[in-house]
Amino acid sequence: MGFRFQRRVNLSGGWGLNTSGSGGSISYRGRGGSVGTKGFSIRTGIPGLSFRQSWGKDAGAVAIILVLALAAFAVVALMVRLLIFVVPIIWQGIAWLALTTYDLAVYLSGRFKSWLAQRNA
Repeated sequence: MGFRFQRRVNLSGGWGLNTSGSGGSISYRGRGGSVGTKGFSIRTGIPGLSFRQSWGKDAGAVAIILVLALAAFAVVALMVRLLIFVVPIIWQGIAWLALTTYDLAVYLSGRFKSWLAQRNA
């Protein structure tokens, strides 16, 4: 029996870089299974039982397209999360700017009225 080397480096959001003696690949692990450049697996919910399928030798382009589609989906999900976080902050900044401008206008109009009253007296 020979030795086997395998290592997974977790990136973020379920993405990982897999390295082994035969090369490297990238994969995405989700709740229902994983998809990578070399194949996919589906978890059944029964401990120790899953379904694995390798891509065919001619399916390299399909695997790359699938991984790119998943990457695009992950980027869109990240952008949505970022917008959910950033939009309220921007809204608070706009509200603060509007209220500060209003307060400044009220203050300056009061000063101008008192200046006119002193000048006409």
